[in-house]
Amino acid sequence: MSIMDGFVMGQGVGLGIYCTYRLATENTVYSMPEAKIGYFCDAGASYFVPRIRNNMGLYQVLTGIPFNGYEMASLGLANYYIKSNDINTIL
Repeated sequence: MSIMDGFVMGQGVGLGIYCTYRLATENTVYSMPEAKIGYFCDAGASYFVPRIRNNMGLYQVLTGIPFNGYEMASLGLANYYIKSNDINTIL
C-alpha cells in the first residue's frame, strides 16, 4: 500500500506507483520534476506514463506540471482519494 500524503516526486513516484493500493489525499502533489529541466523521467516512467488516461502522462512529462491528489485518482494514478484526517482510520 502506498499512502501519498504530500510531495510525491521522482523516485517517490517510482516506489509508490507500482503498489496494489495507492491512496492520494488533498495534500498530494505528484510531479516528475526532471521533466522541467529537460531530463528523461526515470523510475520506471517509461512503463506507467504511456498508460495514464487521456494522454495526460505525455502532457506531464513534456510540460512538467504537477497533479494534485484528486487528479491522480481521476487519471488512475491513485486507486482512492481520501481526506488526510482519515488515514489513521484506514490503517
